[in-house]
Amino acid sequence: MRVTLCGAFTLEPRDSAAALPGGQARQVLTYLAARPGRLIRRDVLSDVLWPAAGTAPQDPDAVLSSLLSRLRPLIAPASVQSSGGGVALTLPEGSTVDVEEAAGALERARAALAEGRSEIAWEEATVALEIAEAGFLPEQEDDWANGPRELVQTMRVDALEAQANASVALGDGQLVAGEAAARIAVVLAPLRESAHAALMRVLAARGNAAEALRVYEQLRRLLMEELGVAPSRELRTLHERLVAAPDAPDAPAGGGAGAGADSGASAGGATGPDAVEAILARPPLPAVVRALGSGEAIGRRAALRQLHRSVELVRRDGPRAAVVLGEPGMGTSRLACVFARELYDDGAYVLFGRADPGAAGGTTALREAFEPLVGGDWDEAAWVAAGVAEDGGDGPWGQVLSEACQRVIEVGRRQLVVVVIDDAEALDDASARLLRIVLEAPDTHLLLVLTATSRALRGGSATWHVLDRLRQVSRRDDVVLDELDRAQVAAFVADELPAAPGALGAALYDYVGGHPVLVREAIAALRDVPDPLAALKEVVPRTLRASVAQRYGRLGDDARRVVRAVAALDAVAAVGRLALLLELSRERTIDAVAEASEARLLRLERDGRHVAFHTRVERDVIVTALGRAELAREAAGAVTVLGAAGLDAPALGRLALRAVPALGVDDAAGRAL
Repeated sequence: MRVTLCGAFTLEPRDSAAALPGGQARQVLTYLAARPGRLIRRDVLSDVLWPAAGTAPQDPDAVLSSLLSRLRPLIAPASVQSSGGGVALTLPEGSTVDVEEAAGALERARAALAEGRSEIAWEEATVALEIAEAGFLPEQEDDWANGPRELVQTMRVDALEAQANASVALGDGQLVAGEAAARIAVVLAPLRESAHAALMRVLAARGNAAEALRVYEQLRRLLMEELGVAPSRELRTLHERLVAAPDAPDAPAGGGAGAGADSGASAGGATGPDAVEAILARPPLPAVVRALGSGEAIGRRAALRQLHRSVELVRRDGPRAAVVLGEPGMGTSRLACVFARELYDDGAYVLFGRADPGAAGGTTALREAFEPLVGGDWDEAAWVAAGVAEDGGDGPWGQVLSEACQRVIEVGRRQLVVVVIDDAEALDDASARLLRIVLEAPDTHLLLVLTATSRALRGGSATWHVLDRLRQVSRRDDVVLDELDRAQVAAFVADELPAAPGALGAALYDYVGGHPVLVREAIAALRDVPDPLAALKEVVPRTLRASVAQRYGRLGDDARRVVRAVAALDAVAAVGRLALLLELSRERTIDAVAEASEARLLRLERDGRHVAFHTRVERDVIVTALGRAELAREAAGAVTVLGAAGLDAPALGRLALRAVPALGVDDAAGRAL
């Protein structure tokens, strides 16, 4: 006998030719079939059948016994056994369950990969994938199915990863299919590092190392924005290997690729005129800038014009700082890299460094940026000493920092130098001192581009002090990035999905808003969908579920209660009404709304008195995650509280309709309905 739980539920072959029943009998059967041979308590099955409080019949055990009696003659040779207050589905010997088959195939694929048997790994992963991609009982809407559904989804991603990793060893014949598998895995699990690692390996094997670096950078930004963490050591190691040996870069102006690549090493040991000539030979475009800056900054042309205006002022007045500000996901890094690449193509000398908040001290960004100027001559002890040096030109800066500063200045006196420092929140005082020396140099054509979140400019933060010091010694331009507007989203969709209906751009904006990360993830999810407009509200919430869940999970108790209440009310909610419903003070309610707004789940309307979901997609994901039963309970409580407070009748009626599954006919809420 075979049980199929992925896709349409089947239990075949059976002795009876009659169709399996629907309704509650089918609910019980599918629940037991997902746990064959396990004894399930009757009270657990009752909760499956009647999840909402107050909806169970007077004698649920009698109803359950009746349902089991209906099932027994229809499922033979399988049987339903009752024992010790529990119920179990027993399958005949030799029976199979598709989910268990998929799990076994996946284990064999992993073992084959570990042993270097890539063809076997591909075949077994394909078996697992063919089962898992149908999804666990997609027509089953009850809450109990969510757990098994997530497990099957995880198996699907595991199988896709195994295919991708096997394709690297199998070579050209499977690499295209391997890349497709890895890209699907990344869409299904946007925060999963192993899926991104598999995609990076496949891209590198196909000769697309720059694209692999772009994948890493996108994940790094997403992890920092969503979880506040850096990629794992394993993924960073893979990234470092790709950076050390990327695709051969385009030949830079003023010499071939070889000349540019050697310039850093020669600068470290050469002296006199030879050293000056060595550092004037441009190094290759930094790998991160090449990866992130290869496309167009959709919707950011005005911001790019602002940055190019800063270049004009540098040429006229000398060193200048431009700070690209935006909340997480606004594309500050991408804009800075697109801008830097444009200047590099025009002959500028481009340096790039990233301030790592997980590292000891923010000077790591400057070390990375100035590496081409100093090469392999870094004296670790001198660098550490410089990081704790006292302020002032005569302080113990150390040989390394003095040389780095002087060489940046020397290059800036001959040509335009653009230094990009990404994630400037992690900069420290030592970094500020070093940058101030460079920015104070006369007759130097240098533009410092910093990316930071808007909150970094709030007075008192470490980054605020750094940027304030830069303001004191140099003119500073602030370029602020907001969300994309409707026209920009439509242009983005038209560029990425040229075959899609023209109305998709406006529909996507109405659904997910203009947050660039959400827009990009939504477009990626819709890329291979035959009718993306029709599937928008089905596909996009699945893709963004992990992101929304992470943001919700980081909220405090008050903020979570506010989010659930807004979901239950299913409308723009007045702050005063929320405070009444949750029995919180107005100040505490506003603080909770602000926290949920910071997480991009809710937004405070312009009048300052009403609250709504940030976009419709957050609302749909939250409503689906809470489930109908939980929402009904929330709505039932709201009906009772707000009804007693004199809420207007039409609004109370709409809320009561939402609460129907949790209402009894004899309580106050039932009478209100």
